[in-house]
Formats: sequence, structure tokens, C-alpha cells
Amino acid sequence: MKAPRAFVLVAEDDADDRMFLREAFEAVAPAVQLEFLEDGQALLETLERTNSGAFPDLLLLDVNMPRVDGKQVLRRMAANKAWKHLPVLVLSTVTQPAAIRELYALGANVCIPKPGDTAQLQDMVGAIHNLWFQHAALP
Repeated sequence: MKAPRAFVLVAEDDADDRMFLREAFEAVAPAVQLEFLEDGQALLETLERTNSGAFPDLLLLDVNMPRVDGKQVLRRMAANKAWKHLPVLVLSTVTQPAAIRELYALGANVCIPKPGDTAQLQDMVGAIHNLWFQHAALP
């Protein structure tokens, strides 16, 4: 079954991580349209602009970013009726159970540790694509 074209926002401040994610999506899920943002402030501004346009299907969110971090983004999204339905997958180096519980409490749908190598990253992207764009019913 062919998945429909999907639009994913990626908020990630690390240039290498953005490059690796782009390459993994190109290899595993080339039909997914990606838009990369370097910090939470740019993400919030993009969401503001998309209120009347094409809204993303999914958000991949880093936690530790400059200007506005991932936790602040989650708080702002939860307070905004137009944004709070957007599925959020947190990709982060955060691994402490208390910190992960906090991310879920703030509205994250899934918390995924950043993979350590290219094969793991491609496996993760494949799993994201399979679950979110071939099986899940998105808002």
C-alpha cells in the first residue's frame, strides 16, 4: 500500500543531525516532504504562518535548542487550539526517566532517543514512516 505524501517539520539545531535525518528520509521514505528549522522560535513562527495554509502532518522535535527549547514549544502547542492536535515525536539525547515523563506530560506523543549510527537512524525513520503514514489515522 502506497502512503500519501506527508509533510514533516523537523526542529533540530544540530547541522549534522539535520543532514543525517535528511539522508535517512531520502533513503527510506523519499515521498516525505521535510522542512527543517534550527530552533524552537523558528518552529513557532512557521506554525503561526501555517495556521491558514498547509499544516504539517507530524513534528520531529529536539529538546535542547537555542532561543526556544522543545519543552517551551510543547507548552505553547498545548495552549494553542490550532496546534495541539499536531503529533509530536521528540528525538533527543534526553534519557532520564523524569525528563521523559515531563515531555509526555507536556504533550509529546512519542519520545525516541537519537540513534547512534546511520543504520539505526534509517530503521527509526522507516518505523516512523510505517506507523505514522501507513497505519495511523492522522488529524
